[in-house]
Amino acid sequence: KKRFYNMGEPDELYNLRNNYWIGNYQRAIAEGSGLQRLNEALKTESKEFIYRSYVALGQHNIVINEVKDDAGTPVSLQAVKLLARYLSEPQNKELILLTLNEWLTSPQGNRTSLEAIAATIFLHEDNLKEALRCVHLGTTMEQ
Repeated sequence: KKRFYNMGEPDELYNLRNNYWIGNYQRAIAEGSGLQRLNEALKTESKEFIYRSYVALGQHNIVINEVKDDAGTPVSLQAVKLLARYLSEPQNKELILLTLNEWLTSPQGNRTSLEAIAATIFLHEDNLKEALRCVHLGTTMEQ
């Protein structure tokens, strides 16, 4: 399911997203941590931006330790954990890339975050063609 924002409704994650997108990662973490009474989809998206902020700050272990590896963990959070592992475990790069390619070829729920994170990993690999392939049909600000 793609994320579309209704301009007529309040955006409960506006400040969190805005701080993340402008690179104010510490503020994004603080903003996201203070959000309450969100529905499940918004909770997941909030956690995703918090964890992506930790990755941007180089605090990969927080993400690796907190995001569970079970089937109940949303793909978006698993993708952030994969990025954290990619950036912090160069010795496991091949396994991480195999996992990423497997996820990209299997049908899963919300792929928007997975595709954006895959593009980030492929850019780190100097593989612009694959990075663009991941986001060329994007419908969000990040894609």
